[in-house]
Amino acid sequence: MREDVKTFLSSINGENLTHKDIEDLGKQLKLETKWSQLKKGGIDIIPSGAATMAYNSLQRAMNEVNIFPVPVGELERFVREVGGHGPSWVNAVLEQYPDIGNPIYDKVRSFVNTWKL
Repeated sequence: MREDVKTFLSSINGENLTHKDIEDLGKQLKLETKWSQLKKGGIDIIPSGAATMAYNSLQRAMNEVNIFPVPVGELERFVREVGGHGPSWVNAVLEQYPDIGNPIYDKVRSFVNTWKL
């Protein structure tokens, strides 16, 4: 990280930082938390052993009250071919892949089929 910041700072022209410079520097310094890792990687990043056993127990308890954690992290990870976030991402996915039978939705279908409502 230190080298990245040095490289960034050496690329700055002038004495003052612009708003964009500060934004870019913030990206360089952004802390990768376990939560952000989980959102990106889903259950696959949970360590083996006791952590996985604890997650499985928690998941069973949540499923019993009809709460179904998204196994890929966040919904946007189901269709990674489309960028974005939130409702605009959903709209973009449906516009790009209007056929609900498209294999792009296989992971979503598989997830929803695990629900026993």
